[in-house]
Amino acid sequence: MDDTPVDLRALIGTIRRQYRLILLVLAATLAVALLVVFGLRPTYTATALVLVDPSHKDLLATTAPVDSSISDSARVDSEVELVKSQRTLLAVIQQLDLVHNPEFGPRLGVLDKVRMAIHLGQPSLPSGEQALGVVTGQLDAAVSVQRHGTTFLLQINAQTGDPALSAKLANAVATTYIADQRQTKTDSVLASRDTIQSRLSAANASVVDSEEAIDAFILSNFNAFAQGSTKDQLVGIRDRLQAVENDESAKSGKADSIAKALDGADWAQLTALAATDAATTLGQRHGDLQKQIAALTPGTDGSGLRAQLADVEAQLRQLARAEIASLRSDVAADKAQGTDLKSQLRNAAVAGDLPPALLTNLYELQQSAQVARSQYQSLIAREKDLETEAYLQVADSRLASEATPPSSPSFPNTRLILSLAGLAGLALGFGAAMLRENLIGGFVSLTQVHAVLRVPAIAAVPWQRPPRSDSLKPLSVADLMTTAPLSAYAESIRMAQVGVDQALRRRYKRLDEAEQRLGALVMVSSAEPGEGKTTISLSLARAFAASGRSTLLIDGDLRLPRLHQHLQMEPSAGLMNYLSGAGNGTRLDEIIVADRALDLRVIVGAGRSEAPTNQFVTNRSLNNLLSAARRHFDMVIVDTPPITPAVDGLYLAEHADVVVFVLNWAHTSQLIARSAVEALQSSVPEGAEIVAVLNQQRGSTPRGGDYYGYG
Repeated sequence: MDDTPVDLRALIGTIRRQYRLILLVLAATLAVALLVVFGLRPTYTATALVLVDPSHKDLLATTAPVDSSISDSARVDSEVELVKSQRTLLAVIQQLDLVHNPEFGPRLGVLDKVRMAIHLGQPSLPSGEQALGVVTGQLDAAVSVQRHGTTFLLQINAQTGDPALSAKLANAVATTYIADQRQTKTDSVLASRDTIQSRLSAANASVVDSEEAIDAFILSNFNAFAQGSTKDQLVGIRDRLQAVENDESAKSGKADSIAKALDGADWAQLTALAATDAATTLGQRHGDLQKQIAALTPGTDGSGLRAQLADVEAQLRQLARAEIASLRSDVAADKAQGTDLKSQLRNAAVAGDLPPALLTNLYELQQSAQVARSQYQSLIAREKDLETEAYLQVADSRLASEATPPSSPSFPNTRLILSLAGLAGLALGFGAAMLRENLIGGFVSLTQVHAVLRVPAIAAVPWQRPPRSDSLKPLSVADLMTTAPLSAYAESIRMAQVGVDQALRRRYKRLDEAEQRLGALVMVSSAEPGEGKTTISLSLARAFAASGRSTLLIDGDLRLPRLHQHLQMEPSAGLMNYLSGAGNGTRLDEIIVADRALDLRVIVGAGRSEAPTNQFVTNRSLNNLLSAARRHFDMVIVDTPPITPAVDGLYLAEHADVVVFVLNWAHTSQLIARSAVEALQSSVPEGAEIVAVLNQQRGSTPRGGDYYGYG
């Protein structure tokens, strides 16, 4: 676990330095969010509330329903799914004709429109079941149903691009669901009724069979029943019953025959069966008219005779129907009388003195008949109840609150989107600031240098235009140390000198007296070429020389020496010869030249080296050179190659008391600079410090110089 504390001061400094980047990212994020908001199609959500009553209301019930909260809650959860059932959606589609609605109906997609635009075909819209499936899918996506907490309220939400359509759709789903719920209950009751009706005929047949079984049993055992005092009574009842049944059979047969003759228009048979004076007269009249019509010659108008014939036939039909009705009425009366006689026969049979076995069989048959009658009566009663219940059904749900057209769109929520975009923009801006601050961006302040590299940042050197000589020839910026000693540039170099002195004092506290008597070796380097380290080296050396200390400046960049150009001197191979041993016997004072501006001694280079230079900076000659220089000079300043492209600086750092690390303002990569500093920290002696100088600063005036008291 990383226990490194958060440096709030560093974070605040980062925000202060990178606030422009943060604001830029924030503005860009908000701009994108605005474009998205204005590009999105607004949608409106309307909500209808439906109250579900899971008590199974029955208007015919006389007792209150039993409360069961657990099952009721499950019932309400089930209703949520039923509201969005396929049956409900299809009914709403038909009711609102959504197939032809521009929002829900089939329409061409983006790819189809592109194909049409570039003439790659003429796509067609889906139709039939495919179109209905498209509309159903879009309606299912537009409608959502949810239970409101743990209550019995259902929220039916409809989301479309038209507020009026959203309200209409939510209400249509609610009312269709309620109507379907009521119809489902009604259909269930009617289905139960139909089941009972299908059993009624069987129950009726069972009653008839049981009654006939009793009568057949009595008649088959009539002699056993006709004993004793009830004999005459039983015989009389039986005879009357047989006479009634015979009369019923005769009249029923005659009614059937008349009906058959009437259906077959057999007028002669019909007249014979009716056997009344009126029927006989009409039958004769009918026969005469038929003969007269048959005797008509072709072309003779017989419409009058035919009309008379039709009138006679109509009268015969009327007589036949009246006769049939009379006969069937008599048959019904005979049936009723027969039923009464059968009941009398049963009662008389039971009243007699019967053997136990016979009486037991009779009681069994009577009990079976009673059960059959009870079942039949129960079925009839239940059938009537169900018919009544079917037309008294009410839905278990009701519309508690109708949906109204919303006044504002539910999506996009501009305020929420912009708020989230603002937070995201700030987060992205801060992330970009941290990325730029710690990885890819350049250094723009000493505070930032110290925060990133974790080394003392001793001076910020302002950018200066190179001065010119009297002949307008460009000079080195380091010449400002002599030509403009009170300038902001010179003051910043002296600030760097103070930082080096402070680092040296801290260094000397760790050295013994013998080492303290030696001169200090200050190494000047950078992470990459072009940072201005040579200019800083020369300027710093002149600052120390001007302070009265004997100073030696060595151009230690053997690969690409530049110091002689700043001093406007000719290059010299003396240092290379000294290190390589080519000039045996060469003394140190023989390769040292004087600076024309100040009392400063310099060892310049000889131009680009074509040989690997690490062999020169690692041999004994370099140690001898540096040791001799420290014995004879107070300050030895070595301008070394950049750390990243060459290893020479890391070898030279082993001799340094202080390393001045030069950074180019807003140019040096933080990642590369941090890597270079870490490499130097591994190379410098124990107790030696690395201090940073921010070079070529723009956009602000450093402390001192022209800023304070100098013109």
